Amino acid sequence: MANTLFATEQYEDRSVTGGKIALATILDENVSATADIARTKILNTAVTEGDGGTVTGTISISGGTLILPQGTTLPSTGLVEGQIFWKTDTDQLFVFDGTIFQDAGGAHAFGGAEHIADILANVNSKISDATLDDSGDARPPLAHAASHSNAGSDEITVENLGTASVDTSAALRPDGTGGLAFSDVSHTDLTGVTSDQHHPQLHAAAHADSAGDEISVESLATAGGTGTVPVGNGTGGLIMGDHGDIGGLSDDDHTQYILVDGTRAFTGVVGGITPTATTHLATKGYVDGLLQGLDWQESVLDQDLATPPGSPSTGDRYIIAATATGAWTGQEEKITEWDGSSWIFSTPTEGFATWVEDEDKLYVYNDAHPAGTWVRFGSTVSHDVLLDVSPDDHHNQAHVLATTAGLGADHTTSGLTIGQVLRASGATTAAFAVLQHSDLGGVGVDDHHNQSHVLATNTALGPDHTIAGAAAGQVLRASSATAANFQQLVHADLGSIGVNDHHDQSHVLATTAGLGADHTTSGLTIGQVLRASGTTAAAFAQLQHSDLGGVGIDDHHARDHAAAHSDAGADEIKVEDLGATSTDAALFLKPDGSGGLVFDAIGAVTTVATTDATSTTIATIAIPDNTVVLLKTDIVARRTDAAGRAAYMRNALVFREAAGSATILGSVDTPFTRESTVQYNATISVSGNNALITVQGFGTHNIDWKSIHTIEEIV
Repeated sequence: MANTLFATEQYEDRSVTGGKIALATILDENVSATADIARTKILNTAVTEGDGGTVTGTISISGGTLILPQGTTLPSTGLVEGQIFWKTDTDQLFVFDGTIFQDAGGAHAFGGAEHIADILANVNSKISDATLDDSGDARPPLAHAASHSNAGSDEITVENLGTASVDTSAALRPDGTGGLAFSDVSHTDLTGVTSDQHHPQLHAAAHADSAGDEISVESLATAGGTGTVPVGNGTGGLIMGDHGDIGGLSDDDHTQYILVDGTRAFTGVVGGITPTATTHLATKGYVDGLLQGLDWQESVLDQDLATPPGSPSTGDRYIIAATATGAWTGQEEKITEWDGSSWIFSTPTEGFATWVEDEDKLYVYNDAHPAGTWVRFGSTVSHDVLLDVSPDDHHNQAHVLATTAGLGADHTTSGLTIGQVLRASGATTAAFAVLQHSDLGGVGVDDHHNQSHVLATNTALGPDHTIAGAAAGQVLRASSATAANFQQLVHADLGSIGVNDHHDQSHVLATTAGLGADHTTSGLTIGQVLRASGTTAAAFAQLQHSDLGGVGIDDHHARDHAAAHSDAGADEIKVEDLGATSTDAALFLKPDGSGGLVFDAIGAVTTVATTDATSTTIATIAIPDNTVVLLKTDIVARRTDAAGRAAYMRNALVFREAAGSATILGSVDTPFTRESTVQYNATISVSGNNALITVQGFGTHNIDWKSIHTIEEIV
């Protein structure tokens, strides 16, 4: 224990250190000050003020008084059962019961959470003469009616009810459910009122002569329908009759009218109309307008001849047809007339009209010559302006219904399906429909197959046949003497052919690329071969060692592999043996980069030929950036047009840095030079990012050069 009281102790498994309960942990909460219980956290409520201060929302001690946690809003987090809180706005003490805060006593709301449902359900049995309004007046439950009576405190008046409607024509009436409602009043709602009681005066007097509702004969006459007239009814009254009730109709009292029997003649000019029927009287203007603009010519005998007639008579006239010949050549569409010795031609213009005698038809020339043409008069008239002609009346003459190429020009169809025909549907009607077999006269079920037709070719079925449900490889196979269907052909169907007869011809079994076209395999494993399993049978199987003829057990592997290939072994591998794969004495055996060996030159070999003294590049070596390269080259030369030779050894250190150009450090080393002509030369130079090996001949010497160069580089 420390120097002070409760300096260090264990209290309910909580530790106390320092002064008198100065720094403690109580109920898992920390006391963080140094004075006596000066700053604590008790029941999850933090003390945040100085020593001994009163803190809202906390339990604290001030002058010996215990201050509860308080505020206007109940806490909602960090709650534990038994926690207390003083609500300052309602002066209520609340205790948390583990679920909600319960009022620990004092004033509270009637409908608050402090009351359970049973209390509220039985409140009526426990309240007597309760004060139910703010006035403090006692009002027993049964005193309600008296408050709304006449002159009562809550009097209900008709005027007050009337404010529920702003319609001045509405009346307060029973609404049918025991209440009242404002609505309009109709005449049928009035009881004890007859039909005429709402008229100020008697009905009969109102309709008397000169009275306000006077009824006159003219007024009565309007009661009839259109075309009726008032006539006497024989009893002093009137009825509305028709024209037949008028007497004297047979008298000829109206001489200004034409009689239907035509006995009265016209006394003046009768105006016509634009006719719409053949019996209509047409005006002169209509007739003139119909013929206006036509240039009438004398009639012609024919308009179909392209060759002049052999013995024409003077005055014979023709319209020359297309592709004219003889004396009419080049005169197509013109009118020609024989004057007794020659043909006279007239060029038609727009509106020429003439009668063609051999056809008894009138023709008119349309458009300008030579592009124009002669057309039947009226052929350009719209069908709509033809009088007394219905849509099909103009079909009295023969015309083309259809050809093999399509419908005639006068016909159209719609809604058809390919294969339908124009089929009689009755004695006077026809429609496009599918032709039925029964429509074919004198044809039995199979009669229409008497003619020859294609069943099939090597590419497809004939156009008269279709099949369904067939599988690839099936054939049309007889299933009986009179029936056939598509099915797989069996070997027994092949006539005069034994089991193997169809293999008598030569065919490819297999090539190095695969099986022949006539063979397939299945279920094989890589490495299997087609192996005889008997004198007449074979199957794919793994080749056995015993299947190899003339080979003993160890013939292909005499002994252990490594020992056999060792020095002086039976299968010794010599460098000389490997060298036999190349005859180039300039090559060397060196690693190939993949664990093996390969014959190659020590360096890169390049060649070039020169014919003069021009400096010529024999090799170009790219120098990577940030790289140092030791370039060594051996160069030999031989003159080919005469005696001459040379040999050189050149070395140089070439480098590139920071994306710069290739550079030679110092000078090119020349350890060896031999030449029959001193003007020959070889050297190393640089250009851009490259190192160059160059050679130089002399005069007109023809020289073959060869360079072998190596590089050692570091990046």
